[in-house]
Amino acid sequence: MFSYGFSNNTSEEFGSYSSGSVYERNSTTNRKSYNVGVMVFAGLEGKINDNIGFFTEVDLTGGKSWIDTEHEFAQRIDDGEESKSFSDTSENRWFYQLSRVKLGVYFLL
Repeated sequence: MFSYGFSNNTSEEFGSYSSGSVYERNSTTNRKSYNVGVMVFAGLEGKINDNIGFFTEVDLTGGKSWIDTEHEFAQRIDDGEESKSFSDTSENRWFYQLSRVKLGVYFLL
């Protein structure tokens, strides 16, 4: 199983300070995520004798997730002052889930 996600958020803000200076702020965030996983169903059955047996079943899900985020911020003020910042972060993680375990004994008549 594979999934991919992408989001892009942009905001602009204009305003003025009490001193009368006018400012403009721009912010952009791009986020990409990837997930790769596997689902496993496993079972085991055993026989104690001709009439009695046992079984077990297990469902497992697991995989790897990657998330990359880029954020850019810029601010300009009418008096010529300008500032910019940029950040790039990455997350890598493993995930797993045990969703079901079933145990049983059976008798044949």
